[in-house]
Amino acid sequence: MHKLFLDDKFISGNKIEICDETFRHVKVLRLNIGDEIIIGDKNLNDYYCTVKEILKNSAILFVNEIRKSQNESPKKIVLFQALTKSDKFEFVIQKSVELGVNKIIPIVCDYCDKKNSPTINKLMRWRKISKSAAEQSGRGIIPEILEAIDFKNAVTISKNLQTNFIAHEKSNFSIKNCQLNKDSIGIFIGPEGGFSESEINFALNNNITPVSLGKRILRTETAALFVLSLLVSENEL
Repeated sequence: MHKLFLDDKFISGNKIEICDETFRHVKVLRLNIGDEIIIGDKNLNDYYCTVKEILKNSAILFVNEIRKSQNESPKKIVLFQALTKSDKFEFVIQKSVELGVNKIIPIVCDYCDKKNSPTINKLMRWRKISKSAAEQSGRGIIPEILEAIDFKNAVTISKNLQTNFIAHEKSNFSIKNCQLNKDSIGIFIGPEGGFSESEINFALNNNITPVSLGKRILRTETAALFVLSLLVSENEL
């Protein structure tokens, strides 16, 4: 069954009206009267609906049942992902959302290509990708995509989490030996050139644990998905 997210202002009792941009999705999905669809309110509530009317610029749904989403991990996972080429970053967003990340914070590192810094339009596109991936994978929320910040500011933000790891190919400490059962976890993934020595030292001085992701050197987009798979597998497999 298809799922779409709507602001709760469009939900009134047992009636939901789909209009504006979201209505275009109804047309793309070729929904007809009598078809069923799930509407998420972005706050873990899933509305199981039947299409009652399709008008010129909107669709009216009848709510049959409301359920709490069961598709969210008990872990709060924040991905601090170094900026990379646009297509690679979009790939990371899409797959990270599917894997259960709660928030993605783009970070500017010493070895980042500054040409990859996101514009407002690019940030809006990233957030649309997050929404689409959340709908496709049946998430109960739409993971946040924040504006890009520098590495040191990201480290400061990470202090609000219970534990943090930074992927570093020179570390002798494997991530498989880490305590991954914390309620909130941050993971730092560097750019294609890796983190600089000063960044690793700064992370160490702020209680962020450098970890190895194995014997092979992974691309930045592969590294992010590898770590996220490990983090969610403990609770979901």
